[in-house]
Order: sequence, then structure tokens, then C-alpha cells
Amino acid sequence: MKNILFSVLALTFVACGSSLPNFVSMNNIEIAAYNRTVSTWDQVICREESHIRSRIPRRRCQTRMAWQQDIISAVGQVGTAGSGQDQIIVN
Repeated sequence: MKNILFSVLALTFVACGSSLPNFVSMNNIEIAAYNRTVSTWDQVICREESHIRSRIPRRRCQTRMAWQQDIISAVGQVGTAGSGQDQIIVN
């Protein structure tokens, strides 16, 4: 019984320790302090983004790696948007 209790407590501490903080609620000073403790690609960058449905900009925070992957994905979508062939046939 003690082994089961110890295992559950150990898993709880591991799970709590592995979660990332909520970067959206952090201010710029806190994010800068966090960025000094991680590698370049794990650093967090926050941007204010406006949306079509709202005039209120939302703050979006992601790691450098996640922003880069979003850019690569967007470029790939633009590249596959059209085949380059005309679809109108004139007789």
C-alpha cells in the first residue's frame, strides 16, 4: 500500500514539474527571465495579433520553434494553393 501511495505522489510531482508556465499571463520581464534559462529554439516570443471577428488584439505566445513551424506551414499552403494551369477553356 505504501508503494502505491509513493508511486502516485511521485507521478504527481513529475507531472507538475514537466508542465510549461502560462506565457500569455506573464509580463515581458518574466518572459525575458524565462528565456535566459532555455535554449534559443525554446525561447518564448509573444505577439499581439488582431482577428477578423474582433477589434481586440490577442496576445499569442509560442516558442521560437513553434513560430518557425507556423511560417513553414503557411508557405507550404501558399505553394500548394494553385497548380498554375488555366481552368478556363475557350472553344
